[in-house]
Amino acid sequence: MKIRTLNIIVLLTVLFSGCTQKDFDLVNTNINSVTEPNNVYLVNGALDDILNFAADHGDISDWVNHHSGGSSLGSQYLDFEIKLWDKVYGANVNLNDVIRLTEGATEEKDQYARAVALILQGFGFQRVTDTYGDIPFSEAGREENGELNDKPAYDTQQAIYYVVLDNLKEAINLIGEGTKLDMGTADRLYESDLQLWKRFANSIRLRMAIRMRFVDPSKASSVISDVMNYPLISSNAESAGFNNWDQNGYYYPKFNALEAGSRTNCAELMVDYLKSTDDLRLQAYALPVEIGDHAGEIVGLPAGYNGPLDRAHFSYIGRVTYQKELPTQNLMYSEVCFLLAEAYLYGVGVNANDATANDWYRKGIEASLEYWDREDEVVIDGSAQMVRYYNEDDVEAFMATDIATLSGTDEAKFEQIAMQKWVALMGNDLEAFAEMRRTGYPAVATRTGSEDPALYLGNTNGVWPRRVVYPDNEMLYNSDNYQKAYDATNRNSMLHKVWWDVN
Repeated sequence: MKIRTLNIIVLLTVLFSGCTQKDFDLVNTNINSVTEPNNVYLVNGALDDILNFAADHGDISDWVNHHSGGSSLGSQYLDFEIKLWDKVYGANVNLNDVIRLTEGATEEKDQYARAVALILQGFGFQRVTDTYGDIPFSEAGREENGELNDKPAYDTQQAIYYVVLDNLKEAINLIGEGTKLDMGTADRLYESDLQLWKRFANSIRLRMAIRMRFVDPSKASSVISDVMNYPLISSNAESAGFNNWDQNGYYYPKFNALEAGSRTNCAELMVDYLKSTDDLRLQAYALPVEIGDHAGEIVGLPAGYNGPLDRAHFSYIGRVTYQKELPTQNLMYSEVCFLLAEAYLYGVGVNANDATANDWYRKGIEASLEYWDREDEVVIDGSAQMVRYYNEDDVEAFMATDIATLSGTDEAKFEQIAMQKWVALMGNDLEAFAEMRRTGYPAVATRTGSEDPALYLGNTNGVWPRRVVYPDNEMLYNSDNYQKAYDATNRNSMLHKVWWDVN
């Protein structure tokens, strides 16, 4: 792996054009004369890469059946690369510098910078290891004899999880009752509010503990028991959504591609599930068909469709799911609610309680409905108008339906939780992909090639993928370590299961 060498120019460019005079005063400190970079600037330089650009992962939306891209690589079950790997490893160089420079720091500013760096690093690598499996971690982005190690060894996913969980706990303790680390305008996640960063860190721990509960139940229970001693994300306002706005360069990462002609359809699996439960989000997630016999209806496009395709005969994804100003989803309140519902259903780190599990399940649905209740521009009688697809009365009526209350066996309740989480994770493709592998819901049928019309079978012979393959650059620049990982993953197979994937 070729890790980017830290360049002094980074220190001049990490702050955005909207910086205050105070921000510029901080920059204008003759950085060429200092021997150590400013920790806050290094943290700022990693924020966009970890929390925004690394979330633009395109083809995985086809794998999770949120979108259906027709002939896209994801839809065809072919290899593809996403931004996640390069963005996280690039940012990790700066983050490791911060972590190294603040070891044993006594100044609050340095302690807080260390805490945010540990959270960003932990979150980034949680996503990378969940997507690829075993990856370089302990040696990645670290110096040896004054030079960056550009051939880091691969660590096991279990080992990475354990270290990240410890680092997140350290970050929580470092923040303590601290209120602010001044990151200027760079922090579009929490505007320098350390208590919200603390909630984010603890919510990541909850996510990771639930994710490994099938393979390491004792550790999962221990972590969740500790998680309950600290605050979690507790509202949509506290969600870890990286704020974008209506200014070129700061749009939602998927906006330009989708708006500029690469329109994609809503997947049949999603549409059919939402229809089966009369879900209000159907209208927000999918647009009515534009032409043909089903014009005006919502019709999902089958994933991997390999027949003659006029995509206007199927529903395009709703514009509210990729608006310019849509926050980039990292870890949302609805997900926290569903994680807690699962913990209470099975008594993972807490006392099992069906009523409490149901309460959190309902809160998760309500949080998702609230989040996706957004204005959309539609053409009515020839003129553009702003509309909303449902209101408070609609939500109240939906919450009175059977789907909004857990019922049946524990497995039936678990399926309800998993399915509603999958719906709520629209746009957060990496987490939807991880949860579908972990829970088995929704199940994606193996393509046999006998369907009418035929479906793409790709590199997996029609079997739903279990991981993204390692990038080609690993083979070129970290060949010895890559070869070991290549062999351990059945020749870098898309079907090789990661550590916690035992479904």
